[in-house]
Amino acid sequence: MIEAKYNWKLLDQDDETIPSEVFENIQLDRSLIALLWSRGFTSQKAITDFLNAGAENIHDPMLMNDMSRGIERIRQAIVENQKITIYGDYDADGLTSTSIMFEVLSDMGANVETYIPNRFIDGYGPNVAAYQKLIDNGTNLIVTVDNGVSGNEAIEFAQSQGVDVVVTDHHELPETLPNAYAIIHPRYPGGNYPFGDLSGAGVAFKVASALTGELSEELLDLVAIGTVADLVSVTDENRALVSFGLKVLQQTLRPGLISLMEVAGLSQETVDEKDIGFGIAPRLNAVGRLGDANIGVELLTSLDDERAQELANFVQSENVRRQKIVSDISELALNQAELESNKSKKTLVLFGEDWHEGVLGIVASRVVEATGKPTIVLNLDIKKRQAKGSGRSVSDFHLYNAINNHKEITSHFGGHHMAVGLTLPTESLDQFGAVLENEANAQGLQPGNKSDKVITSVLNIDQLTLDFYKDIEKLKPFGMGNEKPVFEIDYKVMQNVKAIGKTGNHLKFELIGERERISGISFSNGKYVEDLQNASNKIKIIGEVEKNVWMNKTSLQLMIQDIKSEGTTIIDARTDHVTKDLFRSEGIYIFWNRKHYEQLERFASSKKIFKLANQIKSVTDFDKQKTIVFVDCPSSLEQLSTILRITDIDKVIAVFFKTDSAYLDGMPTREQYANLYKFVVSHKDVDINNQLIVLSDFLKIKKNLLIFMIKVFLEMEFVKIKDGLMTGQKVANKTSIEETIEYGLRNNRMLAEEKLIYSKENDMKKWILSQMNIED
Repeated sequence: MIEAKYNWKLLDQDDETIPSEVFENIQLDRSLIALLWSRGFTSQKAITDFLNAGAENIHDPMLMNDMSRGIERIRQAIVENQKITIYGDYDADGLTSTSIMFEVLSDMGANVETYIPNRFIDGYGPNVAAYQKLIDNGTNLIVTVDNGVSGNEAIEFAQSQGVDVVVTDHHELPETLPNAYAIIHPRYPGGNYPFGDLSGAGVAFKVASALTGELSEELLDLVAIGTVADLVSVTDENRALVSFGLKVLQQTLRPGLISLMEVAGLSQETVDEKDIGFGIAPRLNAVGRLGDANIGVELLTSLDDERAQELANFVQSENVRRQKIVSDISELALNQAELESNKSKKTLVLFGEDWHEGVLGIVASRVVEATGKPTIVLNLDIKKRQAKGSGRSVSDFHLYNAINNHKEITSHFGGHHMAVGLTLPTESLDQFGAVLENEANAQGLQPGNKSDKVITSVLNIDQLTLDFYKDIEKLKPFGMGNEKPVFEIDYKVMQNVKAIGKTGNHLKFELIGERERISGISFSNGKYVEDLQNASNKIKIIGEVEKNVWMNKTSLQLMIQDIKSEGTTIIDARTDHVTKDLFRSEGIYIFWNRKHYEQLERFASSKKIFKLANQIKSVTDFDKQKTIVFVDCPSSLEQLSTILRITDIDKVIAVFFKTDSAYLDGMPTREQYANLYKFVVSHKDVDINNQLIVLSDFLKIKKNLLIFMIKVFLEMEFVKIKDGLMTGQKVANKTSIEETIEYGLRNNRMLAEEKLIYSKENDMKKWILSQMNIED
């Protein structure tokens, strides 16, 4: 069985709630119309407007709070040649916001500079020390982009020094707003701006448009990058900004972006929102995560081709370094998460020395994805006796509230429902961990709760055509609030299942229908390759449909979002020799042969539990393991059946190792019995311990078969053995050979070997399933 990562929620496509004329008049697949209807576009006009988002969706910037006041102050600074410093942020949205504001002010003839705070020195947002430095360097006006609404202290300081601060921001508004000259924000209390989900780059663009009195189309490529990177809603105005911005990006002449797309392996002509999210944004973010992000602004605004290429190469190298750091720390953090002391916890607080603080949010996200537990990841600074880092949560646990209730433990703290940043004394780590656990209990957090994944519809694979994909593309650009549709795929056959990637950690397979054949890619699921190859029931999959172009040939492929299967997976691992690779799976390993158990016990661990079969009496003896490995072959089918009947197992790995084969040796012939009988009644004191091989050669009977025959004769009293010496006896025994216990044991052994070792794979699997009361 493969357990789903998400709760699958099939969209209720009740056509009766959607007027028939909507389906008739909108040229779009019915399932996609139903999807848009479920997202709140509940009229033909609403859906049509969504599909055809254009300039009419871009709102008047002058509707935004303090826009008039803010741009008049900026214009005054330009006219009076006052020095303007744009105070930005070190993430992709902050870098694009800064670049937008810098370019428009430069074009207007302003005396303008940019300042990107250092994550490790200045921290996020307005900073008194940084503001002091700017003022000392002659700054007369500070314009914040992508920050500012929480910078009360620093802004108050600047204003007290006679330096005005114009805040342009989009973040959550605190209860007490700063005493800035102007606060330009789409969600300002009492404001009239019709769309509140602009990114920092979006707000900067609105300021730019207000300053110039026109739609500055040449800046839209930066707007698209900032909007997609900051994971704001891609609806309403943002949908139009990103749509237009992608077209500009596909034709941009910016040397920095051209070089950045080149090092990222992206095609400029077809770059889309996914390429921004997975290619451009992570590289821009990398420079701020690891060091000085100011070069990000230089990269985006440089007109020098050679300098742009140099900067792009550096950004690429920083991203590679960031990936390595994330990988290394993630491995350490995940190992901590698996410690016995953490297994029973609902939340995790993980920490280590020299863990790079710039990537701890990414690491926390990976741990949450792997464990399903809210996670704090901290770097320990022993000299400062402080722990600093980031946290990520799950939808059922409000991480900000949990910590805010005990913020006195921390020396610095901020964030929201799903993510936080914090610093606390190292001596408070245990107390902090206990507080999180108490809060998890108070909020009713249940470990293992899965987030929902909305499934648009169940599609037969033969419906996945290029025409259908063109309908999906009409919904682009995708993002928050307009997620790409996910489908459950019905198919006839899954084949060519294999693990791919350098370490085999990804999965690839083909789905076959009546007419269509489509490949599926599932990242980080290479561990399920044997499950898919050996599933007893049909594998269920959900995924997104993507277009793949290779050698000028266009085809569709599925990007798998989740996999699940019911029933028990049986893996045929039968072998006639044992290697250490046999013991790579976590689970319970069962032996019938004590000698085998003792020889191989060195491979056991806390996650690989070795037991003799006679130790298994009930389901509790499986120690909650979901995988069972039958290492060697039982002496009878009943022995195996007894265990199978009490299992609650997801996976059976059938090895059934055997050093010798009763099945292949078979039963002795009447002639062989007769020859042995003639020999034993005519010989006394045969040293069978030392002369067995000689006797085997003399009688032309295999050694193992001869041993069995002697046991039968001993049971029938045809021979007696004392001190290893065998002597024949002439006795009248009416018991037939077939009635002896030894004969029955061998017959059972032969039947077990025939069914478990020498049968066809499907026959062996069907028999095991039948004993578990599972139908194939």
